[in-house]
Amino acid sequence: MLALLFLSFLALLLIGFDVGFSMIVASLLGAVFKSGQAVDTAMVPLSMLAYVDSYALVQIPLFILAGELMNQGGLTLRLIEWSQTLVGRLRGSLGHVSILTNLIMSGVSGSAVADAIATGKPLIPAMQRAKYSDGFAGAVIAAGALLGPIIPPSIPMVVYGQLASQSVMKLFMAGVVPGVMLAAGFLGLCTLIGRRRNYPTLPASNWTDRGRATWRAGWALMMPLIIIFGIRFGWVTDTEAAAVAALYALFISLFIYRSIKPARLPALLITAAKSSGTILFLLAAAGPFSWLVAESHIGAAMTSLIRGMSDNPTVIMLIINAFLLLVG
Repeated sequence: MLALLFLSFLALLLIGFDVGFSMIVASLLGAVFKSGQAVDTAMVPLSMLAYVDSYALVQIPLFILAGELMNQGGLTLRLIEWSQTLVGRLRGSLGHVSILTNLIMSGVSGSAVADAIATGKPLIPAMQRAKYSDGFAGAVIAAGALLGPIIPPSIPMVVYGQLASQSVMKLFMAGVVPGVMLAAGFLGLCTLIGRRRNYPTLPASNWTDRGRATWRAGWALMMPLIIIFGIRFGWVTDTEAAAVAALYALFISLFIYRSIKPARLPALLITAAKSSGTILFLLAAAGPFSWLVAESHIGAAMTSLIRGMSDNPTVIMLIINAFLLLVG
C-alpha cells in the first residue's frame, strides 16, 4: 500500500496535477487498496477537515494579510530606504540592502514567497541597472527570503506545530538566533563577493540621513519588535500576535502613511485570502496522506532496517563506498 501511495503521488505530479490534488487522489487509492483492514474512503474528507480544524491555524491568514498590507502600504519601500542609509557604503551594497530588508520583513509576513516578491520587485531591477549579474541578484533575493520561514512569525513553523503537536510559541523563539546568524552570514558573503567583483556602492549617508530614514520607517521597524517581544514576554499568544500584526499594518497603512485607500481593501483581502487558501488546502490534503503513511508503520520498518544495518558492518561499508563513488 505504501508503494502504491507514493508511486501514484509521483505519477500524478509528473502528468501535471497540483500537489494538493495529487495527495488527495493518492490517498483515495491508498484507502481503497489498503491491505489488511479495510478503510472507508470517507476517511479522506474527514481527515482533511480534521487537519485544518485548529484554532492555531488562524495565524496563517492573519500573518499573510499583515505581509500583504506591508507590501501594498509602502512599508517595504521605507525599509529599503532605511537599509540603504545603513549599508550604502559597502561594496555590493544593494545585496546588503536586500538581506537587511528581508531580515526585518521576515518578522512580519512569515512567508518566503511574500518576502521575495516584496523585495525582488524594486531591488532586482535596481541591481540590473547597477550592472550586478543576474545570478547574484536572484541568489541574494532568494537567500534573503529564506529568513522568512526561520525568524518568527513563520508560517511553516505554524504548519509544523500543527502536524507534530508542538508548541508554536517555542518554535518561534527557537528561530530568532539561527535567523539572525544566517542573516549575518549572508551579509558577510555579500561583502566578499561585492569586493571580488567590484560591485558599485551607493552614495554615502550621514547621520542626518539615517535619522530621517529611521523616522520614516519607524512604524514599520516597530512591527516585528511588537510581535517578537509580545510573544516572548507573554503579553499575547502566537495567534493573538497575528491579529495584532494585521491590525497594526492596517492602521499604519490607512491612517499613518495613508498609502492604501479604503476602496483598495476588498482586492487586498481577496489576494490574501487566495494565498491563505492555497496553504490551508495543502495542509488539508496532507491529512489523509500522512495518516495512511502512519498506518503503514513506516517508522517501525525504518527502525528495524537501521538496526539490522548497524549489526552488519559490511552493509555499512558498502553504503559508504557507494556514497564516496557518487561524490567523487
